[in-house]
Amino acid sequence: MKVRSLGSYNNILFLIFFFIMMNLPNTHGKEKK
Repeated sequence: MKVRSLGSYNNILFLIFFFIMMNLPNTHGKEKK
């Protein structure tokens, strides 16, 4: 159960990190433009 919880938490963290990384270049590009 602990491993399952950790896996879910890691998945969510990875999703958030991926979303931020994808949003970072977008904001930078808009600011540069």
